[in-house]
Amino acid sequence: MKRVVTTLAMLVMIALVAAPAITAEADKKKKKKKNRSRATRVVPRLDRQLAALELSDEQKAKLKELRASLAPKLVAARKKGKLSKTQREARSQAQKKAKAEGKKGKAVRAAVAAAADLTEDQKAAQAEIRKLQGEYRRGVMGILTADQIAKAGIKQPKKKKKKKKKKKEASE
Repeated sequence: MKRVVTTLAMLVMIALVAAPAITAEADKKKKKKKNRSRATRVVPRLDRQLAALELSDEQKAKLKELRASLAPKLVAARKKGKLSKTQREARSQAQKKAKAEGKKGKAVRAAVAAAADLTEDQKAAQAEIRKLQGEYRRGVMGILTADQIAKAGIKQPKKKKKKKKKKKEASE
């Protein structure tokens, strides 16, 4: 009987010590996933889409080269454009408020940008991030065949229409 009680006491002690460590590790994993912004998700999302494809060795080599050339620039731009905690919270609140008001697209982006109060350096860094991500996407599109693009479900970027200037005729 004494052994049973001792064994149970030891198991309870082990459970009490191990439980906080296990929950702390689970919280870390949640935090890592939660704090990733859209800017950091674009390239990995595209890579997941590419993983489903059967790429040739030549295509794999070109993709690896493309990633290697853009990765340091992207990391540097992300460090420059990092938002403070208050800026992230302000953006989040502004986005929720704008969506609750029924705003969409440019109106939401404008409200979020106004609330974030970004510095000029942060704005420049975010523009640089968008430029690099676009460059990566265009590079990937150049490497893949049309069938592979369709199979992966990669959306083609919309082409901007050029506005034609109307010539005003003098009606004199």
